[in-house]
Amino acid sequence: SDVWYPALIILAVLSVIAGNIMALVQSNLKRMLAYSSIAHSGYMAVAICALSATDTSLPVRAILFYLLTYVIVSLGAFAVVMSLETPDNDQLTIDDLSGLAKKRPGLAFAMTVFMLSFGGMPPTAGFIGKFFVFNAALNNHLYGLVFVGIIGSTISLFYYLRLVVRMYMAQ
Repeated sequence: SDVWYPALIILAVLSVIAGNIMALVQSNLKRMLAYSSIAHSGYMAVAICALSATDTSLPVRAILFYLLTYVIVSLGAFAVVMSLETPDNDQLTIDDLSGLAKKRPGLAFAMTVFMLSFGGMPPTAGFIGKFFVFNAALNNHLYGLVFVGIIGSTISLFYYLRLVVRMYMAQ
């Protein structure tokens, strides 16, 4: 663990920061979700770092809950994207979601819930998952990783909420 533990910490930090920054600059919806998945793997790596520093089961439960939540939310978000794609347009951009709340309010609401959960906004399952991950890291004195995770979550709110604004407030 003397070799791989520091490497895992570096990997977690790089995944959270790079994944969120790359997702932030994307206009293609699938690409944005793909880069955000890199950041989410970094959040799970934070819990793995906490697991490496303790003998309690809290980090394991945090990882499992986060993973289950992330899989469900990802499937939902990609289902919305797939339902909006057409044979002529399979490369949806964020601009393609403009006015979705008026055209297809059910899909816009579902996508809003998924984006808020990805961003870790209360009272979504994504918030609970990130809370568990950060709590496991805090219990093991991994304050720097928690700080990076909070910064990454803040960055992610910009691109997740950009979609919500586009769906409800753009024409």
